Amino acid sequence: MDSVFHLPNRTIALKVKPRISNYVDLKRGVFHCTKYRAVRTAMDVRTEAPVEAALVTETKLPGGI
Repeated sequence: MDSVFHLPNRTIALKVKPRISNYVDLKRGVFHCTKYRAVRTAMDVRTEAPVEAALVTETKLPGGI
């Protein structure tokens, strides 16, 4: 996880991939977001605060991702 924002009503986790990332690296980034969301949800004691995870890239994601 590259950045985490703990807001009063939710948590946002970001995974950042640079322009030079290949298809496999970008696909792995999507799976990392899924993992981060699950782990952060388990760690958060708040029951009404959703956890969001997003992959941030410098380029458009390929269609298969």
